[in-house]
Amino acid sequence: VGEGALCAGQHCGRGGAGGPCNAQYLLEDVDWTRLMAKQKKIKFGVNSLSFGFVQPIFLATDNTSLGGFKAMVSQHLNGFANLGCEQQDSSWDSGFACNLPIRRLNFWGSVDQGNLTLTGPGYDVKPNWDYPSVGLNAGFMQYEPMHRGYGLPVVAGQNYMVSGTWRGDV
Repeated sequence: VGEGALCAGQHCGRGGAGGPCNAQYLLEDVDWTRLMAKQKKIKFGVNSLSFGFVQPIFLATDNTSLGGFKAMVSQHLNGFANLGCEQQDSSWDSGFACNLPIRRLNFWGSVDQGNLTLTGPGYDVKPNWDYPSVGLNAGFMQYEPMHRGYGLPVVAGQNYMVSGTWRGDV
């Protein structure tokens, strides 16, 4: 196992990447027992731009694939701790594990609309402008030019607000 047994956001934002960075990985009946103790089960962002370290999410349909949790978000989304999500150890890439219905929220557009801001559950924290968070932890969404869109994880059924300077269709 290289960076992790399952790597999310690999090559995200770089040429040759196969999909958007704000992806959800659905796990079912995953057995991690054959990994060595020092090996990571998951890894957020491998050879990717900042989006790949922050935007992907892991979801589980069972009680074992994510260590008894239903969802896992990046360690850089520290506002999810305020929702009862628990930061995990390095074998889970220090992600925040949740028993909430976490889903991805995407906005697609043909042109860069400038930065958009998502406010609501999980994003009520002070922005971390260091790489790779670059404000994503506080809901500051930057345009991802390779797949022409914006996105962040959200809690399904909760209320969010998006603001920005709209210049055209999204």
